Amino acid sequence: MTARPRIAVIGAGPAGLSCAQRLAEGGIEPDILEKSRGIGGRVATRQRNGMQFDHGAQFLPLEDGDDLLRRAEASGSAAPWPAGAPTGEAVPWVGVPRMKDALQPICDGRAILFKHEIIHIKRSGAVWSLQTEVATLCYDAVVFAAPAPQILRALDASEQALWEDLSRIRFEPCHALMAVFEGRPPWPDVVRDAPDPFELIVRDSAKPGRPAEAECWVAHSTAAWSETRLELPPEQVAGALLSALLEALGSLPPVVATTGHRWRFSQPSRSLGADFAESACGTLLAGGDWARGRTVADALSSGRAMANALLQRLSR
Repeated sequence: MTARPRIAVIGAGPAGLSCAQRLAEGGIEPDILEKSRGIGGRVATRQRNGMQFDHGAQFLPLEDGDDLLRRAEASGSAAPWPAGAPTGEAVPWVGVPRMKDALQPICDGRAILFKHEIIHIKRSGAVWSLQTEVATLCYDAVVFAAPAPQILRALDASEQALWEDLSRIRFEPCHALMAVFEGRPPWPDVVRDAPDPFELIVRDSAKPGRPAEAECWVAHSTAAWSETRLELPPEQVAGALLSALLEALGSLPPVVATTGHRWRFSQPSRSLGADFAESACGTLLAGGDWARGRTVADALSSGRAMANALLQRLSR
């Protein structure tokens, strides 16, 4: 391939952004396409009436030598949060002032096409055709950094080997309750051994750089609870989880506001067991945290591995 190859990275979460960064370091600046209005994926923050909630990933379990952590710390977009550490474990990091801000250093200067959802992807000759609602885009290689079920919805059935790999991945859902209280509930900042039906309860307003004016909390439900309520609208989810919180804990301060959010593909329950899956021709790669694990660190690792594979193959 004599001309510089055109590469699309689909998804502006940790895997997609780390892939794009590594490709740029290797001399190829990819196009980044993201179906939503912002970066982060499940490293997400909801802002409402001057309050904010990290309603997705709560921590960044990154190691000291990780490139993302180094860049985020230097820019002031990440900070350690000792209260988030389980007993005897390393102190996790959080984005500042929002979780997704920790990813900003690896996407600064990159052009990202937001609100570009890929409806269908198919290989035509040596080129991949990406169909959106308004256009067809063509690339020499594609990295699809999204939950496996979302990739399957867009993937042409002719890609049988990749289809079979992605079909084996399984995800668990999760609902998030976002609540603001007039006063502080009598709980620690992080409740890991949470009463059923909760997996984790976090005092979001206690994290570094957060607004201190309100008591903002996020409670994540268990997969079992979410499975039976998967299609409930957000307001019903919030009401049901608030009632469960009151029943489990006995009393609550007056509630100022609540909202809910569904993570249909919250955590992989069955991973790929490799850094990424790929098409038979090796120029369509699919990955994310679900490839080897379930954390932000797993997503970053998968993204870098996909970029390294493409850089090696396209330089031949």
